[in-house]
Amino acid sequence: MIIDIIDTNNFVGYIDCSRIVCGKYWEPSYNVSKNGLELTINDTTQTSRSDAGDLISDRGTIHEIITFNLEVINKTDKEQLISIMRYIGTYRNIAVSIIPSSNNNRDEQDYIIYGKRDNS
Repeated sequence: MIIDIIDTNNFVGYIDCSRIVCGKYWEPSYNVSKNGLELTINDTTQTSRSDAGDLISDRGTIHEIITFNLEVINKTDKEQLISIMRYIGTYRNIAVSIIPSSNNNRDEQDYIIYGKRDNS
């Protein structure tokens, strides 16, 4: 795949394109239920105090967790989703957009995640 980006007003010399995800996609007939939809930002940084009282931070990782409910997805779509999850497993990355084609770009950006699923 080749993507040509031309920005004649860009004097920096590069374009940050970290949000491009290319490949096959699947979309159910109905999106997930908003009931139970939760976005958690997990920061594993540990903080402690020195003897002098200074706050010391041992920098950890920051990652997002999205929890969602599949109650409105029909049986055929659930079977397809389970098949995809079995194929991907826990070792491959996947992009999941909970609110695709949202009228509010912020909603779509907040509820899209790229990474690996945990074993649950």
